[in-house]
Parts: sequence; structure tokens; C-alpha cells
Amino acid sequence: MHFVEVTIPGFISPMDRGDRFEDPIQDALEEAGIEFEYLGGGTFLGGPEEAACDFSFEVSDLKLGVEVICHVLKAAKAPPDTTIRFGDPDEQILRLGDLG
Repeated sequence: MHFVEVTIPGFISPMDRGDRFEDPIQDALEEAGIEFEYLGGGTFLGGPEEAACDFSFEVSDLKLGVEVICHVLKAAKAPPDTTIRFGDPDEQILRLGDLG
């Protein structure tokens, strides 16, 4: 299994995070036939400029899993500064706004 972490800037309540991002990602991974485990998520409230949320998964197929996650994030209109971190030992960080 491969670790993937998503960080979305701005305040998003835990309920909204689940409804808008986590649940649709889980549905899409399931539909794509990718084995996965949802590891959890959280919300950071340092101030208006520092607020963010994150959540993570382990996926059986890293390449396809990241593609599915990015597709769902774009469809859900996640901010362009959203990042997807993955890869061990060669960590990579994708910025959603840099993807075509």
C-alpha cells in the first residue's frame, strides 16, 4: 500500500471535508477497483491565512490512485493551492493548480 496525503488550504469544516472531498474520493477509488484504506483527516485553525485541512489514504495502485484523487479534487473545485503528497522513499508533492 502507498501513502497519499491531501492538504487543502482554507477553513473547511470536518463535515464539509467529508461530504465534498473524502467520501467522493472513497467512492471513486472503489469504482476504479483500487484497494484503499482511509487513514483520517484533520482541520488546522491557525488564523484566516493559516487555516487548512488534510486527510490521507493508503492505496494499492499509487499512479492510478493519485490520478483518481486529483480528478475528484478538481471536480469538487478544490483550491489550486491544494497539494497531494505521496511516494516513499522519493516523496513527491503535486500542486492541484499545476496539473492540466
